[in-house]
Amino acid sequence: MEIKTQTIPEILLLEKEEEIASEDFGAALAQAYEEMATALISAGVSIKGEPFVHYLEVSREGEIHTNPLKVGFCLPIEKDFLVTAPLKITKRPTFKAAVATFIEDDNDSGLIYRLLLEEIQKEKGTFRQESYEYYEEINGKAETIIELPFQ
Repeated sequence: MEIKTQTIPEILLLEKEEEIASEDFGAALAQAYEEMATALISAGVSIKGEPFVHYLEVSREGEIHTNPLKVGFCLPIEKDFLVTAPLKITKRPTFKAAVATFIEDDNDSGLIYRLLLEEIQKEKGTFRQESYEYYEEINGKAETIIELPFQ
């Protein structure tokens, strides 16, 4: 596992925010990305990066609030276009983040969030109480990237 601090660049996003029960995460994720893909195809707009999940409420201790789970399903896109609710287009500004990158066998998210919070403390930053998680497959292994924004 690698933990570092970095500046995350501004991106344009297609996003669907929801409040769901944590056990409904998988179904909500599939439905959100299906809706977003349909909107992108209809508008002729391309994806410009990896999809990710935006956890909208994370405690100061690094625990994701799950009752309900407030989440945004996100796709970076190449350009703005007209969408209808519940989808929205947002420009996520540049921010500083403590970032962890790990392979599938490092799956203790509680520990990883605590280590990221320690990294923010080293930087004398203030955690913004949200997180971004990216999931990719690299060389047949699941890689996860977690970003904790701070000021």
